[in-house]
Amino acid sequence: MAQKNSKSILIVILIFLLAFSLRLGYTFFLKNNYFFYNNPSSDVTYYREWAHEIAKGDFLGKEIFYGLPLYPYFLALIERLSLGHIFAMRLIHLLLGSINCLLLYFISKKIFNQKVGILSALLASTNFILIYYDWLMMPVTLIILLSQICLLSLLRRDDILKRSEWFILGLIWGTGILGDGKLLFFLFFSGIYLFFYWNKSKYFKLTTVLLPLILGVSIILGGVTLRNKVVGGEWIFICAQSGLSLYAGNNPDANGIFENPEFIRPTHGGQDEDQKIVAEAIAEKKLTASQVSQFWRNKAISFITEQPLAYLVLLKSKFLVFFTETERAHDIDLILQQNWRKKFDFNPFYVIMPLALVGLAAALFNRKDTAFLNLLILSQLTTTLIFFLTTRHRASLLPVLIIFQSYGIFWLFEKIKQKNVKPLSLTLGFLIIFLLLFEPQHLDSKTITFLRHAKSGPVYEQMQDYESAKDEYYKALEIRPTDSNTLYNLGTAYLLDENLVKAEEFFLKALKVCHYNVDALFNLGYIYEQKGNTPAALKTYLNVLEYQPQSLDIHYRLAHLYHYCGDCQNAHHHYSTIIKRQPQLYKEVNQLITQCRPDMSKN
Repeated sequence: MAQKNSKSILIVILIFLLAFSLRLGYTFFLKNNYFFYNNPSSDVTYYREWAHEIAKGDFLGKEIFYGLPLYPYFLALIERLSLGHIFAMRLIHLLLGSINCLLLYFISKKIFNQKVGILSALLASTNFILIYYDWLMMPVTLIILLSQICLLSLLRRDDILKRSEWFILGLIWGTGILGDGKLLFFLFFSGIYLFFYWNKSKYFKLTTVLLPLILGVSIILGGVTLRNKVVGGEWIFICAQSGLSLYAGNNPDANGIFENPEFIRPTHGGQDEDQKIVAEAIAEKKLTASQVSQFWRNKAISFITEQPLAYLVLLKSKFLVFFTETERAHDIDLILQQNWRKKFDFNPFYVIMPLALVGLAAALFNRKDTAFLNLLILSQLTTTLIFFLTTRHRASLLPVLIIFQSYGIFWLFEKIKQKNVKPLSLTLGFLIIFLLLFEPQHLDSKTITFLRHAKSGPVYEQMQDYESAKDEYYKALEIRPTDSNTLYNLGTAYLLDENLVKAEEFFLKALKVCHYNVDALFNLGYIYEQKGNTPAALKTYLNVLEYQPQSLDIHYRLAHLYHYCGDCQNAHHHYSTIIKRQPQLYKEVNQLITQCRPDMSKN
């Protein structure tokens, strides 16, 4: 027995060391070879900035959540623990990713056997996509951790007899829902299964199992909903992003994969602001956060009800892309690492998925306890059909698929040893048909080149190499001459290089493509201000204020201009707004107020 335990411990240690060493090696490789190592995608920056505000003490925040809040709060916690050291924060992600491989070993071992457990852990340890997301510092790693904890708990459901244990599981599950909506569907499907599974079992008691579980989930989700009411004045369930997400996945131009709407800036922060700006512009009235979400939800429902045939075609596309390896669904950093992915990803998604389906079918035939794995897959598929597909969201499902893939491989070897021709022939036929139906989809070289040039510009700007930045933007515009974001970025590069004429030219071009681009409007107002064209600057800033009434930057620029013009009454109004929203600035702003009193106004 002792020898068996020692062997099991050794296996666990070796799995962890393999997973962690590969993740650490990948990190150092990128640090020395990846031009964008310190300039990740905008979503990474968005989460870091949000987490930084929380870590500074702004725990509740000042407005309704527009994004799922779990990961920013987790990131804020490890920022405090690591004293803000980015590499230490990344190291924690790498450790969690390695622990995920261990949890996968225990899950697959419990369902199947140790051999399947070892192979599953090895495949997860070496999987390029999982390693990539552990490095990138995105919600995927944390979501996998929480979902696997839920799976492990459910697999030992006959041993969980205390209400407190189910309640704690509910708290963990509810926390996971704050990071990934599919876990809400997973809760729904699992609740139904638990009810029918245990309906005739001596262990089953509604008050012992489901009620404590639901209570735990409700406390977490209800707490966040209450927080939104306290902070923003509206009862909004988790976050106000669901309406836009539904529209992004269900509109006349949707194709099943997330595509950023043209009228919205391609950043997470831009989505938060622009969905409100555009909705109010179309509705021609001010809208609350819940009304904005409802506006986009109604747009999606209108498409579904008014164009049912187009919607059915879209549903078919969503179903197909769920099983397809497609670069269109990748994050930009994953796209730009495609050469390394092709070289090191020896077990890509288009190999994992068909073998996983083989393993899933074999497990059902052999009556293995895979119900909750199946329900998690169903939950991700449901989320994709309702909204859209991104590689990031589907990546959190990879561990489950790898478990089935591992079992499918052993099942095939067993049939080969038995020389059982019929199941082997059927499996071979299925694999051929799958590869024909779900052929991997690659981006064209022009798109990849555009993304590389467009992403290189901001890096050179940070290095204050504005000529190189402008050169990158021009190369990007040769491929997509009407890309609003690139036009705006080129204008910014000229502004930083103090070429106001060219900066104005490209900001105007960006606004011609998307007149809701408030960043371009703000910079245009600043240019007019620098040129001494005060009336144009005021008009432009006031236009921005209509779109962003909460922006302290725009209130400061307006206060400064009104102060300069001698309109102290309006200056006082905007200075007071700044103090009201940022009381810690009282001393500095009050000095400006005393220099320009309302009774001194020329008006």
